[in-house]
Amino acid sequence: PGGSDEAQCGSCTFDNNNGTLCGWKDFSFSDLEWVLATGNANMGPPSDHTTGNGFYITVPPTDFFRFASIRSPIIGPAGI
Repeated sequence: PGGSDEAQCGSCTFDNNNGTLCGWKDFSFSDLEWVLATGNANMGPPSDHTTGNGFYITVPPTDFFRFASIRSPIIGPAGI
């Protein structure tokens, strides 16, 4: 209740990130590169799921048979 279960989730969003990926690291073993996007930009959904005009991370649509991997920073458990 009241967001208390989000206390350990961290404060960075892709919207208040100063152009970074909030500590998420690209672990792709190819030339695909994770990027910040907003709006469609021919790369993903028309908007993010929170405000409708925020940022999300994606890889450019180049080849459906390529693999991209990303790792998040450690995020604490909810509900503590």
